[in-house]
Amino acid sequence: MANLDWLEWNCIPDSINFKVTQHGSFPPCIEKVELSRGSDLKLLALGNGNGDFDFSQDNRINKLRPGEFLPYLEDTFGNTEFGELVRLKGVSLRSSNSNLSEQKVFLNAEVNEAEVINCEAPITTHVEWIVNFSLKPYILSRATTRKQYDTFTRQRSERDKIERNSSRKERMTFDHFCCDCIVDGKNWSLVVGKVTDKVADPKCLPGFIEFSDINNCLPSENTKQIILASLSFTIGRQVVSAGSTSLAEGGDRVSYTVKKVYLLGQENAYKQPSMPPTPLDPTLQQNFVDENKVSSIVNAVAAKMKDLNMEYPLFLLWLGQVSPLDVRAAHLGAAIESLRDSYCVSCKLDTTLLPKNVWKTAIEEPLLKTFDDVTANLDESIKESAEIKILRNKLGNLNDKSSNMKYDEFFDLISLKIGKVENAGLKERNRAAHGSPYSSAQYPGLVMTTNALYTLFNRIVLKLTNAADCYIDYSTDGYPVRDIDHPLGGPDGDGCPAKM
Repeated sequence: MANLDWLEWNCIPDSINFKVTQHGSFPPCIEKVELSRGSDLKLLALGNGNGDFDFSQDNRINKLRPGEFLPYLEDTFGNTEFGELVRLKGVSLRSSNSNLSEQKVFLNAEVNEAEVINCEAPITTHVEWIVNFSLKPYILSRATTRKQYDTFTRQRSERDKIERNSSRKERMTFDHFCCDCIVDGKNWSLVVGKVTDKVADPKCLPGFIEFSDINNCLPSENTKQIILASLSFTIGRQVVSAGSTSLAEGGDRVSYTVKKVYLLGQENAYKQPSMPPTPLDPTLQQNFVDENKVSSIVNAVAAKMKDLNMEYPLFLLWLGQVSPLDVRAAHLGAAIESLRDSYCVSCKLDTTLLPKNVWKTAIEEPLLKTFDDVTANLDESIKESAEIKILRNKLGNLNDKSSNMKYDEFFDLISLKIGKVENAGLKERNRAAHGSPYSSAQYPGLVMTTNALYTLFNRIVLKLTNAADCYIDYSTDGYPVRDIDHPLGGPDGDGCPAKM
C-alpha cells in the first residue's frame, strides 16, 4: 500500500469540525462540535452554539465530583463541510461555560470513539493503528523503501520475500513483518509494523496491523481483540488499538475510526522492555524476526483464547508488569491463578475433596447440626455474635481444596515440572497481596521473584497452547533459553530462588 504513512491513528493532526444533525449526548443548543486528540491520546470534543440553555440547572454536570464524567449511550451524528459523516460514541460531558451577553454556549466532553465516513466503496484493506508496539532488540524482517517524487511514495517488500540486505542504497527501513493467522475459522493475512517518527510521536511506540485482501469483509471487534491479545503475548508487551482506517482498492480512504487509548500504566508501559515468552528468531541470537515462528505462536494462542478465557489473565499480567514493584507479585500471581482456574473449569475438574452431594448429606449437615447443638448453651450475646457465624461458615468450607492443592493438581495435569523457584514466587504472591512491606535491601530479590512469576505464566500458556517447546527464563541473569519441561533456574541458574 503506497499511502500508509498517515496520522490516522492519532487521527486528527488538525481538529475536525462538524455540524450536529443528531445531538445524542449534547443539549439541543449545541450546533457545532470540534473534535481533537490531546497529547495523552484522549479524544476531546468542544461543542458550541447559541441559546439560553442554563447549565446551572443542568444536574448532569453540577452533581459530578471533580474528575468524574457522565457517560451517555446515545450517539452524536454530524456532517463536515466536505460532506463526511461523523459519529461520536461514548460521550462524557466534562465542563461548560457560556457568554450570557452573546448567548454563546460551550460544552467540553470526552469521547470514547469517533468514526468518520468519507465515501461508500468496497473495502479491500483495513488498518488497525496501535500503540506500545516494540520488538527491540529484534529486527523486523521486512523493509519499506521510500522514494521522493513529485508525490511521496512508499513500497513494501513482497510477502514472499524477506528483505535482509542492509547495504542497499535506497532510503529504506526494516519496519514490518508478515503474519498469517486463523480466528474463528477465517484466515487473515496481516502486515504488522511500526510507523515512522514523522508520522506519530515515537514516545507512544506507534504501529499498525494491516489486514490485506479482505474482500469487503471487515474484521470484527472480537477478531481484532483476539489478534491484539495474541500478538501482545507473543511480543511480551500489551498492544492496544488507537483507531483504524478502511481503504478501497488503490488506497482511497473509505472511513476511519479514532479511539480513546486504554493502555494499562500508559506512561510506564511505554518504558517497559519487550519480554517475549520464547525466542522470536531461529538463531536464538535476537536477530531478524522469524515470521513463521511468530505466526505459529499467534495462531496457537488465538486458538485457545476463548476456551481458556485468556484475555482476562493477560489483562492481569500486563497490570502486574506496570504496577509498582511492591504489589507486582500480587497481580502476576492473580494472572496465573485466573489461568489455572479457567483451565480447570474447561476440564471440569473438581474443586472439592469429596463429591459435593456426599459431603453435604454425610458430613456437612451433621457437622453443622453438632455445631449448633454445642453452641446452643452459650450466652445469647456470644451465640449471636459475628465470630460464631464466621466459625460456622468455615465449617462449610472444609471440603474445598486449598490453593496449593489446586496448583499441584493443575501442574500434574498439564505435565509441567515445577521447582523451588516457581513455588517461592507463588508464595511471595500471598505476601504482596496481604500488604506486607519490603525494605530497599529486598528489592533486587523481589525483581527476580516477579520475573519468575512472569516466566511461569509464559510457561503455562506455551504448554497449554503448544505454541513453543522452549521459553526465555527471566528469573535467571542473562535470560537463558530453557526447554519447556525444565523448571526455572533462579538468579544463578541453579534452581534456587532469589534471596529476599
